[in-house]
Amino acid sequence: MRSVIHSRKLPGKLSKSLALCALLTTGHLHAQTVEDELGKDRIVTQELDPSKPIIVRTMPTVTTTVQFPEPVDALDGKGMVVDESKDLGRFQIGWQQGSRFVSVLPLVSSGSMNINVITGGKVYVMLLLVDVHFDWIVRLVPLGSLELVENLLKQQQQQKLDTQQTKERQSLQAKQEQDHARLPQKPANEPKQQPLEQKHQQQTTQLAAKHTQQQQQLQQHQQPAAHAAAPKQSKEGKG
Repeated sequence: MRSVIHSRKLPGKLSKSLALCALLTTGHLHAQTVEDELGKDRIVTQELDPSKPIIVRTMPTVTTTVQFPEPVDALDGKGMVVDESKDLGRFQIGWQQGSRFVSVLPLVSSGSMNINVITGGKVYVMLLLVDVHFDWIVRLVPLGSLELVENLLKQQQQQKLDTQQTKERQSLQAKQEQDHARLPQKPANEPKQQPLEQKHQQQTTQLAAKHTQQQQQLQQHQQPAAHAAAPKQSKEGKG
């Protein structure tokens, strides 16, 4: 059965630059932390190119959401259903009029199908695949802007880690100052408490080693985005 879903015509269209700004300000580009192992390779960013299909990897029982830079005007495809209880199809599609988000849930254990998506006055082919290497979120950005998005993601990740490490250093310094304040007052010419100084030195060294390791992990974490294969795609995580 062939399904066609249309939305009401919206007043005006977002330009590519405005769409990108909206994408960046809605909070959907929050970076994963280095410790977040669960979401690796599940959130991807692709450029929206009319000459190339949008690859969406799905899996039964897992809802995959595709985020477009502009509102979707219509969906057209054979085998897609809006309500799995009322129709027989291969993929259940969730979408509301005027929304930039399309959710996909496969109703079959294998196979693929395509959906034509009309947005921004153009038609794009979205290829849905049932794959164990599924995506949670596919973020689509205007053609030519992927490098900008990748750099913004890296900056957010770096800033978040730097802020976290600064707080940890300040916390350790405050704790060490409290340790000194608890010691009995002694004349200035007497040597400092060696055991305490050794303890503090060890704490400082351990924290510095931890921070160095985190910085190295972040650099490794960001590497795959610079070497994405066609269709041009970045992954917010290491595959």
